[in-house]
Formats: sequence, C-alpha cells, structure tokens
Amino acid sequence: QLFVERIHSMWVSMGSPSPFFIFEFGGGTGMLARDILGYIRDEFPLLYSALHRYVIGERSPALREVQSFTLKPFEGKGESVGHDARECDKLRQRMADSVPSGVGPGGMRGVILSNEL
Repeated sequence: QLFVERIHSMWVSMGSPSPFFIFEFGGGTGMLARDILGYIRDEFPLLYSALHRYVIGERSPALREVQSFTLKPFEGKGESVGHDARECDKLRQRMADSVPSGVGPGGMRGVILSNEL
C-alpha cells in the first residue's frame, strides 16, 4: 500500500499523465506487481485508467513464465519482458511503440521500481 500511495502522489505531482508506465526490474515471482496493480485498480481508478503498462524486466525465462501467470488477472496492464536495466533503451522504445497515439510531447512518464539497480 505504501508503494502505491507514493506512486499515486508522484503521478499527481507529474500532472496525472496518460499514458503512465511502471517499470520493475528483477520482479521475482511478480507478487509485488500483482499487489500494486490490484491496489491501484481498487483504490485509484483514475491512475489505473492512465496506466498503460506495468512492465517487469526479467532476464530469466523461467521467472518470466511465473510472472506472466501471476499477472494474468491484469492482462493488458501487466507484462513481463526479457530486458533488464542494462537494456532500458530497448524497453523504453518497445513501450513507446505500444502506445497507439504515441507518448506525447512530454515523452514517456512513469516510475521505476527495483531493489537490484
């Protein structure tokens, strides 16, 4: 809950941008992502609507499979990809390309979560 409260306050202080992204590197089994997405959905529907994607960057194919299963309830909002923090430029471009209307003149807006950077 504390992470989500902080993410929400950061989103508001940025002017409530949409699309908004959350990136997590080294997401383990995806439980943190699942809990964050659930709390945002239940408590901050405007942020949930603005959230284009919660992306877990994970090198391990086995963990990506577990994360994908964990994020199933949030299909379309949560995604596990085979990039880590060393490949932020590729991940950034991939996510920017995923927004049909583009990311806008302010560029990509969001937050990065990690205990492994």
